[in-house]
Amino acid sequence: MSLIIEKLNGEYYQLDRYGIFEKERLVISSPDVEVYNESVEGLDGLVDFGAELRGREIKASLLMLADNLVDMPKMRDEIFRIFDSRELFYLSEERDPAKRWSVRCVSPFDISELATIGEFELNLLSPSPFSSSTILAKFISGKQSFVFRNTGTESIRMEAQNETEITFKGVSSGLTIKNLTTGDEWKYNGSTTTNDEIMLKGVRSLKNGQSIFGQTNKRLISFAPGQNEMKIEGATDFEITIRTRFYFL
Repeated sequence: MSLIIEKLNGEYYQLDRYGIFEKERLVISSPDVEVYNESVEGLDGLVDFGAELRGREIKASLLMLADNLVDMPKMRDEIFRIFDSRELFYLSEERDPAKRWSVRCVSPFDISELATIGEFELNLLSPSPFSSSTILAKFISGKQSFVFRNTGTESIRMEAQNETEITFKGVSSGLTIKNLTTGDEWKYNGSTTTNDEIMLKGVRSLKNGQSIFGQTNKRLISFAPGQNEMKIEGATDFEITIRTRFYFL
């Protein structure tokens, strides 16, 4: 099985096709938990103020196999280019192609060469504790009530996952989008006609590309893992589209 690298500009590398193979399986660390607590005078133990997850460390042990000695410097330079970490890049495994990690190399590495074989190890860091689905899912509904299924293990939070979009097209007055499962509710105090489009992306609310944030209740929609019961109010003859990736611990 091979590792797969995808750059932000769309460049795609299935490493075994470039003569680069796993020496050992990818090692993905457990989540790193940052705990917040304080001691209080006169009380035994600590007062717990919660915790949050930090990034994830990933280690890759790789081999490069060249056809001849002349190709070794060329392959070395290609490896340096593939793993150039001035920008984040995506890493996935051929044995688990539905998920990917956003990573960068966090330390320099050397390639030990013996004849036409090279060995090297990468220390990678994902700033997110979660992997994401490689596919950007698309869900469409024209119903007042529908169920959206989050197939990941983690909540989708629009302020954190900036690829998530909710698009509404149609006639409305006082449009309200509710997630009955999470209790989230977004409301627009204006109106729309058939050709208007409202988009919720990140913390932004846009109508035909222009901000309408000040005309909303300034809330955000999130999606819990599993089934999310959605309800649309104040709208007729419409189509709502949810585009997102799913996230996994």
